[in-house]
Amino acid sequence: MKILTVLIPAYNIEKYVDRVLHSVLLPEVEKTVEVLLINDGSTDHTGERAERYRTDHPNFRVITQKNGGHGSAVNRGLQEASGKYIKILDGDDLFAREAYLSMITQLSKVEADLILTPYYKIDVTSKRKRLMYYPGIVSEQICLFSDISEKLGRLYMQGVAFRTDIFRYNHIRMSENCYYDDFEFTFFPLPYIKTVYYIHHPVYRYFIGRIGQSISAKKAFQNLDMLDRILEDSLHFWRERECDTSKFYLVKKRNISSLMNNIANVYLRNAFDGAKYDTFREAWSRLEENYPTETVQTMESFRHIRIAKANRAAYYGVALIFRAYKKMEGIFRYE
Repeated sequence: MKILTVLIPAYNIEKYVDRVLHSVLLPEVEKTVEVLLINDGSTDHTGERAERYRTDHPNFRVITQKNGGHGSAVNRGLQEASGKYIKILDGDDLFAREAYLSMITQLSKVEADLILTPYYKIDVTSKRKRLMYYPGIVSEQICLFSDISEKLGRLYMQGVAFRTDIFRYNHIRMSENCYYDDFEFTFFPLPYIKTVYYIHHPVYRYFIGRIGQSISAKKAFQNLDMLDRILEDSLHFWRERECDTSKFYLVKKRNISSLMNNIANVYLRNAFDGAKYDTFREAWSRLEENYPTETVQTMESFRHIRIAKANRAAYYGVALIFRAYKKMEGIFRYE
C-alpha cells in the first residue's frame, strides 16, 4: 500500500499541468506516493499533456471521465485511491518540494485519522503571500480530536489530508455537478475523526485572484444555488448521522457558520437589488424552517461580524475626517 494518494481533479488546466505534476512526481517518493489525475471531461489538451508523464512515472495514472464537476472527480479518485492517506491538490496549485518530502517522511511513521498542515495563500495579482496555520495545536504529536476540537476553526481542503478508509467505510461522497464541494470534503469526515497529527511544514501553495475562479465574488453570486445546495446537504448530513455530541458541536457550529456567513455576504453585496435581496430572504427563511437551531446560532455569529465591521468602518471614517480637518486647519491657519 502507498502511504499517500495525491488526487488532482483536472478540468481545462493544460497550462498548469506541467507545473503541478513537476511538484508531485518526485523520484524520492515514487515508491510511497500514488498520484491520480482525474481528467473531468476537459475540452482542451489537459489529458494529452498529462499522459506524457505516465511512461516515466509508474506511480502516476490519468483517469478520464465524463464531466461531472469537481465533486465527481473527487468521488472517482476516492474510489480508485490505494494510498493510506488522501490529499487533494487542485490542478492550478502546487506542492512545495521540501515540505512535501518532509510530509511523506512523517506520514510513514504515524497513525492518525486527520493530518493538518499549514499552507500559503498566494494572490497572483498582488503577489502577496499569507501563511494559514493552526494556532494552539502542538505539531508532530498525536492528539485526540476531542482535545483540540475547541481550537479548530473552519478546516480548508488545502490544509488537510485524511485516512482514506474514513470515506470508504462511512460511504462519504461529494456533491456532483456542483462547485464548493471542498467544504464537504473537510466537513463530512469530522464525526469519524479520533486522532489528529499536525505537520508544521507548509506543503500546499494555493493561488487565488485568477479571473473566473469559483471563489471570486462574481462567480460566487452566479453560483449561489450551488452554495445553497452545499449548505443544505451539509446540514442534512450532520443531522442524519446524529453527530451532535459535545465533541463535535463547536467544530460543526464554526464550519456551518462560516459557510452560512459566506452565503449571506454574497447576498448582502447585492442588497440594493430588490429581486436579489428577496431571493436571499426566501432562501434564509427556508433554512430557518428546516434547520432552526443552526440558523439562529449562525445569525448570532453573523451579527457580531457585521457589527465589528461597521464599527471598524466608522472608526476609520472618523479618523479620515479628523486628518482632513487637521490638514485644512494647517492650510488656513493665520500667521
